[in-house]
Amino acid sequence: MDTGAYHFGFIGFGHFAEVIYASLRQAKMVKPGQVLFYKRSHHTAVSKKWGISAVSLEQLLTVSDILFLCVRPQHLTTLFSGFPRNLDLSLKLFISIIAGKKISYFLEKLGPSTQIVRVMPNIPCSIGEGMSVFSFGPEVEEKYHEVARYLFSAMGDLVEIEEKYMDIATALSGSSPAFISLFIDALAKLGQEEGLSYDLALKLVAQSFLGTAKLVQKGQMPGELMEKIAVPGGTTEKGLQVLADRKVAEEIKKAAKATMMASKELSNG
Repeated sequence: MDTGAYHFGFIGFGHFAEVIYASLRQAKMVKPGQVLFYKRSHHTAVSKKWGISAVSLEQLLTVSDILFLCVRPQHLTTLFSGFPRNLDLSLKLFISIIAGKKISYFLEKLGPSTQIVRVMPNIPCSIGEGMSVFSFGPEVEEKYHEVARYLFSAMGDLVEIEEKYMDIATALSGSSPAFISLFIDALAKLGQEEGLSYDLALKLVAQSFLGTAKLVQKGQMPGELMEKIAVPGGTTEKGLQVLADRKVAEEIKKAAKATMMASKELSNG
C-alpha cells in the first residue's frame, strides 16, 4: 500500500508516539516531510531528535489526513477545547491510543460523523513484535480500515474486536508485558542469588519465555506444555505444586482484572 499521499499528525508525542513514528519510518511507510506534531512542551527536543516539525493545533488539524491521538486521558478536555469549531474534520481519520476512552466519547466531542479508530498497542511494538487491538467507529471508511491495519502491521500482529472487549484486551495485551517482566525478573534474581550473573540468568529466562510463547503460537496449549515438562515426581512438578498451593494463577487473574477495572473507570470518568 502506498501511503505517500497522506499527511500524518501526532497530537502529543510521548513514548508511544515515538514508538509508532519510529516503526512507520523504519518500515518506510512515512517520510519526515509527511509528518507534523503538536505538543504542549518540549517540542524543540522532539523536532531535533526525529527531524519533524512542531506546529499549532489548528495547523495540524488543517493539514493532516490521519491524526494520532497520543495524549493522556486527563488532558483531553483541554485539548478539545482548543479545536477550531469551523473546521470540518469528517474526512480525516483519528487514531486513538488513549486507554479507557470509548469511541462514543470522541463522537460526542468531535461530532457524530468523525472517523475514529481505537487502538491498544503494547510495548513490544517497539521492536516489531507487538500486538495491536483495534475497534473501528461506525463512520470509518473502508480505505481507512485498510490504512490503519497497514500502518500498525509494521509493529507486529493485530486483531479487531468489538469495543466492549477493549478493557479486558487492555489487561491481556497492553498491560501483560509488565506482568511477564515481573515474572522474568523474579526468576533471574533467583539465578543471581544462586551464583549466576544477573545477565546470564536473564538470558536463560528470557529465551525460555520466548520459546514457550512461540510453541503456543504454533498451536501447543499451555496445559499440554505443562504436562510435557512436569513429569510425575520430577523437578518441575515440585515447583508447580508450590505455585498451585499459593494460588498464583488466581492471583495473576486478579492482577489482570484490576487492570481491566481501571480501564473501565477511565471509560466512565
